[in-house]
Amino acid sequence: MWSPPGPFQLQQSPQAPRKRLAKNQCADCGRVLSSASALESHASLHSGKRPFACSACGKDFPNLKGLNRHAHVHGEQQGHHCPQCSKTFVYRFGLTKHEQMVHSGVRPFICPICDKRFVIRRDMETHLRVHTGEKPFACSLCVKRFKRRVELNVHLRWHNGEKRHWCSYCGKGFLDYNNLKAQICPHWGETLHLH
Repeated sequence: MWSPPGPFQLQQSPQAPRKRLAKNQCADCGRVLSSASALESHASLHSGKRPFACSACGKDFPNLKGLNRHAHVHGEQQGHHCPQCSKTFVYRFGLTKHEQMVHSGVRPFICPICDKRFVIRRDMETHLRVHTGEKPFACSLCVKRFKRRVELNVHLRWHNGEKRHWCSYCGKGFLDYNNLKAQICPHWGETLHLH
């Protein structure tokens, strides 16, 4: 079906067909974001554009949300300080969450199957998938499914052919560091040449 080119249409060159992307998936790195606005914000990491600058210190940001969050640093109140480790948080809820997770030792959420305890309900719900086998995150490019979104994101990078770790001896690239470490090259002696 042909339609005239418009401002929001994807332009494809005939010699280099684009890979199919999942909803809210970054075309540059394969990461899947939670929303279209999160994807738009994430895309600025690849473009390098940081048009929002702080008038107080000059630090620049890719979006207005980041600049506004940063602005609290220069306000009258310099943040919320943890009395136990002197870490500082812009928002009070950040300090409260930090105190609960790091210092209180309280883990109110308990797995009903194995009694493992968690600070955050979402972590307990994710853990339950170990017992149930549920895999709610489906790859749109193949039939694989995953228990956690982060696992899907790594898998999508594999589809995109992304390589992040390279053997300095033979030049072979790998998606993750563990695959690089596990690589058995006959020309490697006892010493691994890892980057």
